[in-house]
Formats: sequence, C-alpha cells, structure tokens
Amino acid sequence: MSRSLLLLSVSLFIITNLHAQVSVTQSKDKPRAVIKEYEEIEQEENAGKLDKLKTKRETQFPALSTPLEHPVDENEYFVGPGDIFDIIIGNRMETTFQTRINPEGIVILPDIGSVEVKGLLLRDAKKALIDKIKTTFLDDQVSVLLSDVRSFKVTVSGAVFNPGLVVVKAMDRVTDAVLLSGGFYKVDEKSLAEQKLQPNEIAPVIKNSIPIELVAKRNVQVKHRDGSVENADLLNFELTGNLDANPVLQDGDVITVPKVTRQDGKIIISGFVQAPAEFEYVPGDRVKTILAMAQGFTQNADSSQIELVRFNNSTTKPQTIILKLDTTENREETLNFLLQPNDRILVHRDPFYKVKPMVEILGEVKYPNKYALDDSVKTLSQLVKRAGGFTNLASLHNAYIIRRPLEAIENLEYTRLEMTEVGYMTPKERDFFKTMYREMKGKLNVDFEALFLKNDTRQDITLRDYDFVYIPIAQPNVNVAGQVMSPGWISFADNKKASYYIDKAGGYNFSAHKRKVRIIKGDTGEWVKPKETKIEAGDTIFVPEKLPRNYLALARDVVVIAAQIVTVIIVTNNN
Repeated sequence: MSRSLLLLSVSLFIITNLHAQVSVTQSKDKPRAVIKEYEEIEQEENAGKLDKLKTKRETQFPALSTPLEHPVDENEYFVGPGDIFDIIIGNRMETTFQTRINPEGIVILPDIGSVEVKGLLLRDAKKALIDKIKTTFLDDQVSVLLSDVRSFKVTVSGAVFNPGLVVVKAMDRVTDAVLLSGGFYKVDEKSLAEQKLQPNEIAPVIKNSIPIELVAKRNVQVKHRDGSVENADLLNFELTGNLDANPVLQDGDVITVPKVTRQDGKIIISGFVQAPAEFEYVPGDRVKTILAMAQGFTQNADSSQIELVRFNNSTTKPQTIILKLDTTENREETLNFLLQPNDRILVHRDPFYKVKPMVEILGEVKYPNKYALDDSVKTLSQLVKRAGGFTNLASLHNAYIIRRPLEAIENLEYTRLEMTEVGYMTPKERDFFKTMYREMKGKLNVDFEALFLKNDTRQDITLRDYDFVYIPIAQPNVNVAGQVMSPGWISFADNKKASYYIDKAGGYNFSAHKRKVRIIKGDTGEWVKPKETKIEAGDTIFVPEKLPRNYLALARDVVVIAAQIVTVIIVTNNN
C-alpha cells in the first residue's frame, strides 16, 4: 500500500514539472503575440463603443449634418435648447454618451444629475458640465464636445416674398432668413412665375408691389428677445463681404425689412471710383464704408483727396469740404469721417496720370498682341517688326488699319438715310447709302503691298494711340455664289475671267441672270462689273437670279398697246 502511494506521488511530481516547463517555454517564446492580441481586443472594444455611439446618435438625433461657414468659436457661441453634446469619460472611452439641451436650457447627465447652461458661452457650458461629471468620476479624464448646433425659429416681416416664421440654424445670418422667406420683394415676370399665382391673384400683387430699388437693404432691423435692436446692412454685405454687416441670428429674433422713405436720405459717390452709385443712408456711415461699397478708387483716380458736398438744412448753399488722404494721419481721419444724409462724395481724376499709348496688331503676324507706342514702335513698319513679321499665310492685299477715334465720328447724312425708307431715297442718296454702308469706319488708306513689297516709305504712317492693325489670312480662292450649278470656292488662277470660274462652278443654272453678274472685291467690298476689274484672290463672283416674267400679262399689254396704235391710225386716216 505504501509502495503504491509512493509510486503515485512520484508520477504526479513528474507530470507537474513537465507541465510547468512547457508553460514557461510557451510564455517565453510568445510574449509579444499575447500583448498584440490583447491590444487588438481592446481596439475592437473601443471601436465597438464608437459604433454604438454612432448608431445611438443616428437613431436618437437624426440629420446632424449642418453646413457652417467656419468652426464654432467657444468664446463667441452661446448655447441654447437643441444643441447636442458628446460626452467622453476616461482615457480609453470607458463611458461615452450623447445629450441634448432641453427646452428649459438644462442638460440631463444620466446617473450624474442635471446642469443649467441656458445663455452660457460654449466654453462656460463645457466647464459646468465637466465640473458636474467630475463629482461622480473623480479620477477620470472628461471631454465635452459640441456635436451639432440647434435649430430655432425667427420672424421675417416687411418687404419679403413670404413674411412669417422660418427655421434657421444657430450659425445662420440675417441673409439666410431673408432667403428662406423668399428674398426681397420685387415684381417682374420672373418673380410672378416663381410665386405660381393664378391670373386673378396677379393684379393685387402688382398693386401692392414694392420695386426692389425701394427696399431698404441697408436698414434691415433685427430685434432680439432682450429688446435690443441691431442693424443689418445687407447691401454692404453683398458688395464687400463684410460679415459685421450681416449679424448672426439668435433664438426668437424678429427681422424687419423696411421700405426706403424720402426722409432716409441718400449718399451719392461719383467720379473715379470702380462702381459709382447712389446708396441709402445708414446712421453711422463713414467715408470708408461708402468707398468700399463703390469698390474703391480707379487706377487713374486722385487718391490724395476727396471732395465732399454737404447740404445743410439751415442754408440753401451747399458746403464743400476737402478731405485729405495724402498722409497716413490724414488718411485715417478722412476714412473715418462721419457722413450725413444727402452727402455727395466726388473723386477727381489724377491730373498727372498718363496711360501709355497702345496699338494693337492681330492676324497673320508671329506675335499678335498689344504694344506700347514708344521710341522703338512709332510707325507701321516698326510695329510689324516688333510683332515678329508676317506669317506665310498673310494677305497684305487685304490688310488694313482702323483709327478707332475716327470710328466714333458720326456721318449725319448717313444717319438720316438710315431712318429713311429706300423707296423715298433719290438715286444719288441710294448710291451714297450703299457706299457708306459697305465702308469700314475709321479705315486708313494704306497700301501694305507697296510698303512691304516695294519699299514705298510714303505708306509707312505714324501710328497713334488705339490704332488697330489687322493682317488677314490669304485666300488663294475665288468665291462663286448665286445661280450656278455648284456654288463655292474655286482655286485662284492668275489672269482668268469670271467665265472661267463660273464654268468651274458647273456653269449657270436655269434662273441665272447672266447680264447682271457682279464682282465683289475682297478688299473693299465694292460691287463692279466683270469687264471693269481684274479678278483677284478673295473676290466673290455673284450671279443673281433672273426675275420670273408673267408672259400672259406681257401679251395682254402688247395687245392693248397694239389696239391703241390701230385706233390712232384709223382716226388719223378718217380725218
């Protein structure tokens, strides 16, 4: 018995030692694998918590995506009912949940308690929530994140399409509410179509219409729940992008879009600014406000001073004030100069500003562009050289120069004939009108071929500011148009007559008026008879249509005339 117990004890001792050695060996061989497996399990758990939080958010608070113009600043944003917070407790997100500020401005924290955050800045609301949570979770790290901003209603009244309540987001501005109410009220065909009114509803709308220019876009009033009133200068915002002129909305705001009244006054800015205009006056307007809305000075403006004309109620004579901008001190003072209703701002031209004269050359030159007139570019030949010379496709025969100031000179006789029906013109007036109609206004008489092929320097004219030189592409063809069998372009052949090209176009068709064929010159547009000109490349041969004849009417006329002649003969013989 004792021997049997001894053998059993020895066997158990050996088995135990072998198992311990195997365990130690395995633990020494795979310590990193065990740690990695533990980390993966932990990551899966955290990911599961995040997925659970996301699922909870989608089911409990749907449609959380809100477009924002910029990140929420916790030092400026006031929280309110509807704002949603993500609460994360612990370094490894042991506890995560989401909560919303209720209509009374209170946040309920499950198993912790409640915190009133109504009217607090976001930073203060976060601190209050963290302090409350840490009364329960003493040693854990706590994070409070704003998950989504709230929606609320504001009232829009006055000169808008659909006055009433609209739903906005906490970061929305006055323009958003105006757009949600249909925009500023105006009546035209497009706006009537947008309203989808019935025919019997259109007349009252037109009767009560408010033209868009009478909407006081610079004096939109925003009344807050605390009784304070803020002005929204929406025209300023539209023209300059100034966000201060377009306030952020608050819960319960009442927005009023008024009409412009005669008592409001106007500010007029004119002269050398980018966008001269007449603006509705807003109390507090300064020179820099109006100047910014007019898009600033033009390049040739005298930016050293501004002339201000002021109409005082006590005097009939306006007062002229010169505001200096020539020094840093004067500039700051002038830009902040306070305006009054009906002030006039005038910006003069800089008398010393000079624009360098320019000429333009386009078409078949190597470098078509605008070039400054200077010592190197004064004449036509110098301009062509500056532009790299002609290309192989240049047509010097059809090249021309337009002196643009001459284009503006009005021919009074031509203007008179433009308003006269052709039937009331005399033959000479018709010829004059046709000639002037075909004439290229402002064209200078310059022979490019004589200058550049024959070196005739008399054609090398001196260029002036705004001159326009055009070198067209050569047309090695003649156009045959009108009553031919196959109208189109025919390859040019030197010293060939019109009949050659007409034959190439298939010959005359049955309705061609052969005796009225005309050549339209490619360089001048003049209409000439084939015998009076040499056909050149670029010309057009026009074959008009023969007017159909009424042979029955012709026979009738012949019979009538013959009868009259016979009658006259008979009467004469009887006498």
